[in-house]
Amino acid sequence: MPVATPPVSTAASRPPSASTSDTDAFLAATLKDAGGGESAQPPAWRFVGLRSACGLLPADEALLACHAKCVLDWHQSASFCGYCGQRTECHDGDSSRKCMACGRSHYPRTNPVAIVLVLSRDGQRCVLGQSRGRQQQMRLFSALAGFVDQAESLEDAVRREVKEESGLELVRDGAAPGGGVVYHSSQPWPFPCNLMLGCVAWAAGEALSPDLNEMADVRWFAREDVSARLAALDGGADAVSALMADDGPGAASFLLPTRIAIANTLLHAWIAGAFDGKCPPAGGPKLPSSL
Repeated sequence: MPVATPPVSTAASRPPSASTSDTDAFLAATLKDAGGGESAQPPAWRFVGLRSACGLLPADEALLACHAKCVLDWHQSASFCGYCGQRTECHDGDSSRKCMACGRSHYPRTNPVAIVLVLSRDGQRCVLGQSRGRQQQMRLFSALAGFVDQAESLEDAVRREVKEESGLELVRDGAAPGGGVVYHSSQPWPFPCNLMLGCVAWAAGEALSPDLNEMADVRWFAREDVSARLAALDGGADAVSALMADDGPGAASFLLPTRIAIANTLLHAWIAGAFDGKCPPAGGPKLPSSL
């Protein structure tokens, strides 16, 4: 969804938060809804993609933009009933839609995604992957991630995705909450409408055997190398370009996710020492499955 951003000199005052209150109401519409196109934008405004906009906007406005995209996408995709195929209509006061033929109500869904930073037992290295497509083209490495299946716990989803994408087994501790998988934080991700559930876990071994149908590359990265890349990201585009240039031709240069992604948050927490000394002991009791 393109987002029109005003020039700085004419930007309206920013809302205090991303949620509505008794006195605040926020409206969203596509240009198609408004009967216009990019030519209908105000003078001196420009269109940017939502990913780029989230990196430019304050956090509260970025959340509003993400929420708007999810709501608009939902109403567009749920225009017809999935049971009888007839048209649905909006309900007043919430985001649900109701089929006027069969009477069923439909509610927007959020897709849970497990994303995990896998660390070595000593905490000095991490595993990052590069999926085929966009990440491969950008030379971007990120934390391993995948959708949580039906009837699957978050912890089991983490172990399954790590095994599928990297070939690694994780340290298991049946006596610890989460069985050795530690939940850290979450983040809405409106591409299309996901909830990223950020975790950290520790690899039981070191031999990588990635699924090359899905992943272009999976590697171990040293703490100091990740720290240097994060520092370059924090320094802006010029610092990143300089660091990539220093890699030299043929070097294994790489980029990391920017601050709009929860993978960046997990990496910063690791570099700051948040997970030091927290690797569970190996050989713990056997873990039960989800069911």
